[in-house]
Amino acid sequence: MENSCNRPQGTEGQLIEYQILPREMNEAGKIEHQMYRQWRSQDVQKLSPAEKTSKRKADTAAADLYFDAWESYLKRTGQKEDNIKQIINRTRQVFSNEG
Repeated sequence: MENSCNRPQGTEGQLIEYQILPREMNEAGKIEHQMYRQWRSQDVQKLSPAEKTSKRKADTAAADLYFDAWESYLKRTGQKEDNIKQIINRTRQVFSNEG
């Protein structure tokens, strides 16, 4: 799946970010953010072997969380990934024609 995040520039050159997320992915992101709070400020090169193992477990749990959220979204909506990709591409075209 392609990234659905886009960063157009505002009239004064500022970057604008917008995201269109299914609620399942948004909720997964909230949970993932809490999971990684302890790791985001850590220098991975300085982690102990036990900390590296814990971080790998957290990475795996986050990947599983997002995978399950995505599958849940597809099941809830009955959509297929190819349909979602087409929607994203059409949306990109609309936004690239603005301006």
